[in-house]
Amino acid sequence: MAMLDRDLRIEELATTVFLAEHICSRNPFELDPDVSTEQASLLMQLYELDQAPVAGSGGTQIVLRMSLDVDRTVKKVGQYAVDTPAEHWVDHCSSLHYTIEQLAEHGWLFVRANRSLLGTIGRQDLGRPTISAYLFAVILGIERGLRRLYGSYQGRPIPDEPKRLDAAQQDAGERPDNFITTIQYILKCEELRKALDYSSKSEARAALQRINEMRNHLAHARTVLEYGADTSDVLRRIRDLELLAGRVRRLLADREAVWTAYCETEIISTEGPSTVFTGSGATRLSISTPVHVISAQNPYEDFLGEEENSRRTEILGKYLRSISEAKDLTRVIGRSADLNSIWEEDCWAVSGLTRSQAVEIGRLFQQRAIFELTENATMVISSDETVMNTSPRCSA
Repeated sequence: MAMLDRDLRIEELATTVFLAEHICSRNPFELDPDVSTEQASLLMQLYELDQAPVAGSGGTQIVLRMSLDVDRTVKKVGQYAVDTPAEHWVDHCSSLHYTIEQLAEHGWLFVRANRSLLGTIGRQDLGRPTISAYLFAVILGIERGLRRLYGSYQGRPIPDEPKRLDAAQQDAGERPDNFITTIQYILKCEELRKALDYSSKSEARAALQRINEMRNHLAHARTVLEYGADTSDVLRRIRDLELLAGRVRRLLADREAVWTAYCETEIISTEGPSTVFTGSGATRLSISTPVHVISAQNPYEDFLGEEENSRRTEILGKYLRSISEAKDLTRVIGRSADLNSIWEEDCWAVSGLTRSQAVEIGRLFQQRAIFELTENATMVISSDETVMNTSPRCSA
């Protein structure tokens, strides 16, 4: 089991790629302060604008169409100009997450670059392809994250990517693995549903099905504006999506279920007579302590196939043998003590290393944590050398 990788934070990567400048309307329409209020009102109707920057002001002054509709006795629109409120400005490099948040709160935005007006953002700009690409990235991150969380909470790891059926499997009527399957996984796991802040199975089902609908909607090149009842509904759905992405991200980064799984691990040698290193039936260690147990399998908690995991384990063994301080190298299995769990990984037990050395090797092989065994205790050591848990090495 391993720490969170960048793949699962694809929506965060998207916010660094897609910025406010990518969704703003460049070269925005600006009102000549000398045109009549009637002409200004008609032009703003034409471009469907509720506000427009005053030409020559660099966006620091605007005209509100509402004010023109109230009184048209003044001949020149410049006399209706007001200062642009500070809260309506965003920098061109602002993340999409922040930009959408500000758009939802304020209704329209001006985008500045080098203290100049670069463009404007209105709710109609939610229909841009950049928004669709960003939201699709968020959904992909959620789907991968939910699959990994399910594996951790249930002790039944599944691949991050839904499997693709070949022709024979399709002919045999095997059901496809897709986001609907992922939703069914989540609905079965009450502990995970609660961790995701869903109070009931029905609430979780409704929320996840909405995300699946948006996923399919975007995959068919439709804009998000066509998905909601109105722009307020669209913004609410985007906010709900980002909130779920945040919850998934937090659970992946540091979740109790993972550390609980570590604490309940049994470690058993696979070389010579079977020896229980930790867990029920553990006996006196035959090699010098401290003993560190390190895995190379399922990097970043990405559930790999048997062949790839075996390859990584062999490389780890060779790497440990190349270290002069490493002694008593022993092949072991780490497995869940929960009889309902199918989780187990091949690992190596080694003595002669310092804690820092062992943790660094774990990091190199992309692991969330390693085990440190003494004669009396089993410690779970995270990738930053924090002792996450200490328990008796021999459990009843």
